[in-house]
Amino acid sequence: MVYDTANDIRMNIIETLGPKWIMEVISQDPVRAVAGRGVEEEADQSPGFAMGRSNSAGEQVDILNPMEDAAEWDEDLKMTDTMPPSKMSLDMFLPDARRRRKLVLHGTLAQTTQSRQDDIAVQEQTFDLLRNMICGRDAPEMIEYLFRELGQNEFLDTIADTLRPRTIQLPHRRDSSSRSLHVPNEIINAAAALIIHLAAGHPRHRRIVTFHRELLRSLGNYFNHSHKDIRSNCVWVVINLIYEEDQSDHEGCRERAVRLRSLGFAERLASLEDDTELDTRERTKTALHLLNKLSPA
Repeated sequence: MVYDTANDIRMNIIETLGPKWIMEVISQDPVRAVAGRGVEEEADQSPGFAMGRSNSAGEQVDILNPMEDAAEWDEDLKMTDTMPPSKMSLDMFLPDARRRRKLVLHGTLAQTTQSRQDDIAVQEQTFDLLRNMICGRDAPEMIEYLFRELGQNEFLDTIADTLRPRTIQLPHRRDSSSRSLHVPNEIINAAAALIIHLAAGHPRHRRIVTFHRELLRSLGNYFNHSHKDIRSNCVWVVINLIYEEDQSDHEGCRERAVRLRSLGFAERLASLEDDTELDTRERTKTALHLLNKLSPA
């Protein structure tokens, strides 16, 4: 709906959603959301692990202690096959508090896990929405609008922090090992795509992106990511930042190229010259050509 539409409609959408709400959504830590989801999935799948929480009736359910054997739960489920549908009732299946506790726990965890998944999906879609807000002929005006409404520094700081590599060790309940959780691919891809369009704005916008203290440093960690679209998006950012659309911006392009080289982007691009994806290899050739032309090694 917002892709290449009139800017007054786009601005109306931002105002309706609310800049504060938008910033709250994109400021979520996606790694912690994944960690929370992982812990809940572990609890949901293992009868011996859980944490204290309240059920839907507000009663505290003690789920720190191991529950009964899983076979007992299987027997509870099998009971449904032996009774006529008209005779079934919740009391028949859950004759004591222990079994009621199991059902409450199972349902609560399933709902919370879905909520975690929704949080990540909404964050991804909000980044996508902002990206589409700055597409088309009048995109520079919308970049200015977003910088003004969301706060230029806060907005770019948030994108940089979202991309900041970090891991959370998630205990695995079935053995003594642990899993490292990283920023979800869909969030990296959506944030990088937003930077691509910010880097296609006026020279002033391109300079702001290039010289932000952390934005490109955070993005630079993903040039060798396993996901091909993420690698490709990283290269596109470089191309947009130093592509000379107008002779009047030649010095600006050179300045930005020097900055990119100082951040190690020449080496990162060189590592993609033999990438398995043809599209990434071709974009890398273009990016390296521009970088070497404007800022020779």
